[in-house]
Formats: sequence, structure tokens, C-alpha cells
Amino acid sequence: MCGIFCKICKRLEVKTKPIDDNIIPLIQNRGPDSCQSLTRIVKVGSDELELTFCSTVLHLRGESVTKQPLINSNGDVLLWNGEIFGGLDVGLHENDTEILMRHLTAISQEMLENVEPAEKNMADLFTKIQGPWAFVFYQKSLNKLWYGRDYFGRRSLIQSSIDGNFLLTSAICGDFREESEEIKAKSIYCLNLVDLKIDDLSLPAFKEAAKPFEIKILPPKPNKHSLLGSIHRCTINYPPSENKISEGLEHLANITCFENDSTIDLADCVGNLSINDSSIEKIQEQFLQVLSDSVRTRVETIPRPLLQDGNPETSLGILFSGGIDSVVLAALAHRHVPPNESIDLINVAFEEKKKIPQNMKKKYANKPGNDNTDVKSFNVPDRLTGKEAVKELPEDRQWNFIEVDVTLEELQAERKSRINDLVCPLNTVLDDSIGCAIWFAARGMGKRYGLNDENELELVDECYKSKVKVLFTGMGADEQLGGYARHRTKYEHGGWTALRNEMKMEVDRISSRNLGRDDRCISDHGRETRFPFLDENVVRFLDSLPVCVKSDPRLERGYGEKILLREVAEHHLKLNFASRLPKRAIQFGSRIAKLESGKEKGSEKCERLK
Repeated sequence: MCGIFCKICKRLEVKTKPIDDNIIPLIQNRGPDSCQSLTRIVKVGSDELELTFCSTVLHLRGESVTKQPLINSNGDVLLWNGEIFGGLDVGLHENDTEILMRHLTAISQEMLENVEPAEKNMADLFTKIQGPWAFVFYQKSLNKLWYGRDYFGRRSLIQSSIDGNFLLTSAICGDFREESEEIKAKSIYCLNLVDLKIDDLSLPAFKEAAKPFEIKILPPKPNKHSLLGSIHRCTINYPPSENKISEGLEHLANITCFENDSTIDLADCVGNLSINDSSIEKIQEQFLQVLSDSVRTRVETIPRPLLQDGNPETSLGILFSGGIDSVVLAALAHRHVPPNESIDLINVAFEEKKKIPQNMKKKYANKPGNDNTDVKSFNVPDRLTGKEAVKELPEDRQWNFIEVDVTLEELQAERKSRINDLVCPLNTVLDDSIGCAIWFAARGMGKRYGLNDENELELVDECYKSKVKVLFTGMGADEQLGGYARHRTKYEHGGWTALRNEMKMEVDRISSRNLGRDDRCISDHGRETRFPFLDENVVRFLDSLPVCVKSDPRLERGYGEKILLREVAEHHLKLNFASRLPKRAIQFGSRIAKLESGKEKGSEKCERLK
């Protein structure tokens, strides 16, 4: 994981250094293991462009740190902030930045020799890559600059135009919010530097000059792990009877799938179908397998930690609310993390003011910051569910339950000094709430609890700071499995068609909604976030399924939404408590949404981010 900074300006421009001084420190926290810069000069007519490249590195892949900017024998420059989990062959002990540079070098040579499909090969290369990424690549011989971010926007990349300088950077100062925007995902861009209007490096002019090449998630294909061959065609028997729905999957038993029935296309079913129990069992098993493979891929590429007092340090952390997504990730991580390593489960809570009962007022009367009418509490919903959920995880593992408690004063101070910049260029109340919650959780500072012999949590360390380099988060589960309340509303107003369209739209727009912001907030602590639910194979598998198999809004809240994940959790992973918890967004579960103002709408511009 790395921090990217690329600046383009007219050479000898006098207003450049303050920009570097303000922005480069923001990307240094992302990459504590290396920070290097270099400059290139490009002739444009009678003028010259100056290109400044700076990259910081968090070492995760390969035997030793691969410092960036990475330069090949042709003088090309690569800034890479990503992880290649598939699509290109990268060995467990190889560095993916170096592997990518080899491919880019070969394609650059083809371009230099005017091989016809060379530019298309560049787009195809990034289409193949499975995993999160953002990059900047300068082709010295052709004076072209390529840049972009992955289909889901899992890594931050911002473009900005400030005082005659054009920037591509992983993070930007809040002062430059109005002049900045996140680069759209789903495309990579190519800029011919010699065609630039050197006296106009404004954002609109720069965007107009950059040629986009579309990248895409390949459509699902049947394979030995896929049930697609069993559900190409199906017969429909709807609506279901009015009989009371019993426990289990009886409500999905009205329809039988036929491999060779050509009368009805799966696309026309619009989720308006059920599949027999044996098929449902296969779907659950295959979903569990593809999600487990995603977790394994993201665990095995973490460098094994050093020994501390005879035991290895913790290498993996999970943002852990006790909800179904985070608990399933913890249970699957247990399968793949070496058994002698502990796993950090990080649970964030913001203070609530509780009224003191009359008979307790004397006890709190002399405590500082107390007005004798209320007391601070951190027993928010996510804290309570987290404490219960950890007890269902496998006992043959040391689970570190980290209580991160945040006061109003600390929230306001850190927002002003740090988080405001990381949320930028986004600016809504929702961005503020989620960005702050994720930043404090990712910091990983708080009280550490462990499970005792009675399977109860007991305090181990009052001042714990997580040392993990990798954090798992459950982002992407709700969008693909119908977990939001609005999905239920869509179904109630428009049936299965409306639900399917809403879920498709959620996945399509996820790159612009939150993942760049989350990457900036988590990476500020020198940690990399990984999204197992957004693994390309997981996305393809879920996309191949009828919508009613993934979510059934006819059933009660806490069961119908994300029903596929809930059934896997309950019947295959024995997570009975978490499998029946209703969805609760982090801003409400952590209580940050009510800490400063409970009357704002999430879509409003947030005055606190100014």
C-alpha cells in the first residue's frame, strides 16, 4: 500500500513548494517504510513542463521493500498503490509492483514500435488485475501519463488544480476541497503531455485532454466452483402460498431449476423465483467457498509477524461491530491465519450522555466534567453486539477485543487537525460521520479484552495500540446482498424488478460513494484496508444468482435482508447470534451521528468539515 503524489506545472513556477509541503505529509502516513521523490522535465513547444513524482510505501509484498517511484530501463516511472490478488501471476514472495512494471515495460515497447493494439493492451492489462489499485505511470519515450483506479474505487486517487499546478494524489488538503475531485473509477486515463496547453492546467482543461479507456469486471463464467450450469433456466411458480413460513428454507422450495429448459431465460426471472432446497444448499456451500478463498488470498499475502516473547505479533485486524458482515469475516479469517497468531477485533464507540439515577448522584458528584445530571457512557449498540458476537467465534484462537472509546472533545480535535483533510474532497454529513468513525477505529487505540476460561471478556491491557498492517472491513456486503433498509422499501413499492435494479445501482456507484474516503481514513494510520466482499470472484458469483436467493424482503428484518449470508453464518459457521442481528449503519451503531447533532440529514453539506 502506498501514497501517490504527482504534480504537473510549468517549469520554474514559484507557487509550487507550499503545495508539496501541505500535501506530501498527508501521504507519508500511508507509507511509513519509504518516501522518495524525483523530477522529470518535458519539452512542450518553447516551454517546459516539470513533473514531480513522490511515493510513500507500506511494505507488504516481497522479501524487501520495493521503493517507489519505480523506474525501468527506459526511464518510465510507476507509482503503484494496489494489491494484485489475481489476474497476473504474482508469487507469494514476489512484489506485485515489480511484476506490474514488467508488463507495463513490455506494453510501452509495443507502443514505441507502433504495434497496433498496444493502447488497448494497456487497458486490457488493468482489466485483468484482481484486487484494489490506483496508479500513475509516466512513459518517458512517448511523454504520456497514464492514471486511474480500480472498478470499485477501493484505492483513493484525487485530481486537483491549484495555482497553475495539476495534481494527482492519494489525499488532498481540506483547503483545496473546491478545486478537487475523486477520479472516476471504471476507466484509466491517458494524457499526452506534449499536447497540453501549458498555460491552462485547470481541472476542466486537464480532464478534457485525458483520453479514457474503459475497464470492466468480466461477466460471470461457469466453472467448477460455480452453480451457473444448474440455474440457466427455471420454471416459475409465484406468488408463494399464504401458509406461514417456517424456519429454514421452505419458502424457497416452490421452483425447480432445469439445466436444459430453454423456455425461460434467467434474466427474465428477475429474482421472481425460488430454487429447491438441494440447490440452495449448493449455493450456500459455493458462496462460503468463494468468500473463504477471498479471505485466504488476503491473509496469505500479509508478511508473517515477528516473534514477541515467544509468540508472533498480531498481523490482522477487523473493523468489528458484531454485525453479520464483520463476524463472518472473523470466522473465515480464523481458518487461514496461523493458529498461534491473535486477531484484533476493533470496536469503536462514541460517548453518550446518560442521565444519572437519583440514588447514584452522590457517587458521581465530585467527578470532573460532571454536572451531576448525566455521565458519559460507551455502551452503544455496536459495543454491546460486539461483546456478544465475539463469544461465538472459535475458542482455539486468541481474539483481542479492542474497545475504542471516543469523547466529543477528542472527536472535534482530531477532525480539525487531521480527519477534515482525509474526508476531502467529500463534504456531506454522512461523509463526516463515517469518515470519523472509521479513522478512530483504524487507529486501533483502546482497551484490550480477551476471553477467559468461562468465555467472558476480561480486561488485559488498558492502553493497547494495534500493530497490524492490514485491516478487513465488510464493505460491499450490503450493496450485493440487499442489506439496506432502502432495499426493502424498493421491493415494497416495485417488487423484485425494483429490488434487483436498486442492488445493481448500489454496486455500480460504490466507487463514488465511500471507498476512496475509507481508504484515506484507514491508510492514515499506516494500515491497508482489504475488502473480501469486493473480491472480483465474489462479485461475479453473487451477480450470477437470482436476487431472491440473496435477499428476501418478505421476511422479517434481521433475517430477510442478506438472507444468503445469514444462512451461511447460522448453518455453516454456527454464528447464531450475529446471523439474526438487523443491519445497523456504523454512524448509528457507534452513536457518532447523535454526538453533535441528531437533526442533520446525511446528504447535507457538513459545516464541521469547512
